[in-house]
Amino acid sequence: KSDVQECLSNEICRFEKENNINEENVIIFFKIYNDEKVTITADRYRDFYKISEFLRVNSFQKRLKKFEKSHLNDVDFIITKIIEEMSTLENPLSSESEFELQMEKQLINKIDECLKNKKFRQIPAPLIYRILEKSDKNQYTSDSLLDFIVGSIDELFVLLPFVNIQNLSTEKFDGFVDLILNSIHYLLILFVAL
Repeated sequence: KSDVQECLSNEICRFEKENNINEENVIIFFKIYNDEKVTITADRYRDFYKISEFLRVNSFQKRLKKFEKSHLNDVDFIITKIIEEMSTLENPLSSESEFELQMEKQLINKIDECLKNKKFRQIPAPLIYRILEKSDKNQYTSDSLLDFIVGSIDELFVLLPFVNIQNLSTEKFDGFVDLILNSIHYLLILFVAL
């Protein structure tokens, strides 16, 4: 290896670590850059964008922007992008760019699809709360919302006020009552132990 290659390799490794970039995505990036047919995916998008910014590959950034625009209606892409952005910010709920507001609006309009997406639980509860607050209550069922909340009850219990108990199926209502009774029972045991 020449000194230039060694220096570039070290810089890329440093950049990869500082920006929490998957090493496999660096390799795939160079395959794409060498015109090998590799698909850009939502999971790779952030890393590819960071690498192309770092290496100043404007043509690839344009390709990524095109990918982004074509996926603005894709709930999984939007959720992935929000999770990635929030993981890089010190105070993830304080920043609201125009693009973030546009993504949030898409999630508001597709709330039922969001509730069925396992990645949606990775978004901070205050943001999910805001999305639910702005969503049309007819766009999701109380059953699907309850299932979503129960999947991560410790973090998402704050969303329970959005569950319309009157609209729960009998099965979900019985499960909800059990959840409440077990929670009260647990709290009483905890209180007595103190």
